[in-house]
Amino acid sequence: MNPSKKPWRMLVPLLTVLALWGAWSVGWVVISQIAQEKFAQWREKSATKGLSLVCAKESWGGYPFRIEVGCNGFALEKKNKKSRLAIEFQSVDAVAQAYKPWHIILKLTAPLKLELSRGGGSETTTLIKADHQPSLASVVLKDRINPEVSILFEKISGSITDQAGAANFSLGDFQIEKLNLHGRIERELKEGQADYAVAATADTLHYDGPLRDPADGGPIKLDAINFNGIAERLPMPLAANLQKTLRIWAANEGRLKINQLEVKQEAITARSSGFVTASQEGQLSGKVKTAVLNLDNAIDKMVTAGRLTANDAKISKGLFKMLSGNNPNGEVITDFRIKNGKLYFGPFKLLKLAPIFKPN
Repeated sequence: MNPSKKPWRMLVPLLTVLALWGAWSVGWVVISQIAQEKFAQWREKSATKGLSLVCAKESWGGYPFRIEVGCNGFALEKKNKKSRLAIEFQSVDAVAQAYKPWHIILKLTAPLKLELSRGGGSETTTLIKADHQPSLASVVLKDRINPEVSILFEKISGSITDQAGAANFSLGDFQIEKLNLHGRIERELKEGQADYAVAATADTLHYDGPLRDPADGGPIKLDAINFNGIAERLPMPLAANLQKTLRIWAANEGRLKINQLEVKQEAITARSSGFVTASQEGQLSGKVKTAVLNLDNAIDKMVTAGRLTANDAKISKGLFKMLSGNNPNGEVITDFRIKNGKLYFGPFKLLKLAPIFKPN
């Protein structure tokens, strides 16, 4: 063997690594440029449809294995002649692996500001302002109308306000220890329709506003809320605004299927399942079966708050005992019915529900 060839052979692995690294570097630059071009095209196309995304300061990076986009002063706005939706964060940072660009991780930095205006922005605006720990969102772009979205907020607190002209109306303050939201298309139906699955959990929720705890009249304090359901026959892609989306959904004879709605407050637990639909006039109808465990605790709480007399409490406990079939754990099972916009508990009408949208 010629000794002069040995040094070159020793350099072959190193040269191979350098060549592969160089090829990957070129590939990363190409992928990054394509991502920036696609993002710019999406912005331009979306602007023609009333959707705009503005960054006070925008940066791109992530070499060698990721594509990263930093957006300080994040402002996303969707508007048309009848409504406006605006979402703002201090910053949003997006990260995707260069070899898996369809899975995007977002870091959301507070404060959060959300505005929903009706009547072209000149009538009523609902404003939500909130602080939270740096939060995460996951978006999987399966195809153009079928993203899978998950969002996790921790230690979120804020306020809700309605603004009408120069007048402001407080809708309350809220704090949630942990809020987890998830949405994805469960199944695609005929063109323009899909069943969309939604799951949400909230831990340690406190709300102080016009809506009060029915037991003692104080702020609402819940240990946990869990929801799992499917919006059936939802228009896909969604319409330009929520009102139009709901009108199309009702016209499609869509319904909200509640697989499970569980609410926990101290020793009391309520579990529900059923369905809700809407008429062409926006009136809700449906049937929800509910099982309540330890309902006696809520009755005792009402007596302590002076909202129920001891005698009325005794009668109520007797009634609920009959409804529970003398179940040893005190579980009361009954149906809540919604008919023509009115909510009934058994034969008793509890309240009237406002239409969820205005007819055309």
